[in-house]
Amino acid sequence: MNTLPEFLKPLLWRWLASLLILVMAPVQADETEIFFQNEASSVNPNVLFLMDSSGSMNDILSDGSGQTRMDVLKETFRQVMEDASPDMNIGLMHYANSNWSKDYKAFNSNWSFIKGVNFPTTQIDLDAHDVVNGVTDNLPDPAVQTPVRTFLADIVDGWTADGATPIVDSLFEAMRYFRGEPVFWGQLPPSFAAAAHPRTYTGGLDACTNPVVKQCGQSWGECNGTEDP
Repeated sequence: MNTLPEFLKPLLWRWLASLLILVMAPVQADETEIFFQNEASSVNPNVLFLMDSSGSMNDILSDGSGQTRMDVLKETFRQVMEDASPDMNIGLMHYANSNWSKDYKAFNSNWSFIKGVNFPTTQIDLDAHDVVNGVTDNLPDPAVQTPVRTFLADIVDGWTADGATPIVDSLFEAMRYFRGEPVFWGQLPPSFAAAAHPRTYTGGLDACTNPVVKQCGQSWGECNGTEDP
């Protein structure tokens, strides 16, 4: 019968002890993470919905229901809003939902397809009236005590499918919003359909928001600050 040399026995016990610690370490880490999480450090997630309202959303579904893609989007978004947890902040953004020259009588182009953030990320059950009251914007006026979740669903219900599909530019604008960077494509007077909502930024945008400027020409997202005749 083979026996372990005496000088190796201490090394064997140390090795076994080390192996036991390695096996137990992940279990200990998981239990600590699950059962001893510091709840005081948790915050509500910020969710910004970026929606497609381009012309292709008018396509009829192939299931025989007669519904369009836009019909399904509206129904689904309202259901998501109704079922959403109260422990979250939500905002809204979309692209298209406009024709080739809407808002731009001097610059007949498609810039209104790319929009700023329509509604800032806000606790989902706050009163939407308190958020937008007294602000010039391009949104309908919510009734008092309308929860944000209901107001955003109402906004989406009012959209029509029209225009192109600037996904990359819209994601770029959304990225800038989350980074706290200046508005780019939504850099327009607040009443314009493509403008970023004034509650999504602080301070002035530039000459585009100056009250003496009636209309701004748009060239690659930059306001030139000139007044149209």
